Amino acid sequence: MVNGELICWHIIDYDTWKRETVERMTEEQKQLSPWGIWNDTLLKQRLAEGWTLDRWI
Repeated sequence: MVNGELICWHIIDYDTWKRETVERMTEEQKQLSPWGIWNDTLLKQRLAEGWTLDRWI
């Protein structure tokens, strides 16, 4: 993000650590696991709010 505006997404291959930069994600890319970790408290809160993995972006 630059000045609050999303510039691009970084898709990282965890096996090779190669990074691909994309401006718009495909439907297939949207199904990839997000980078980062939620603790148990945040995960419980998000699930209670109806969050599902397909809505991570």
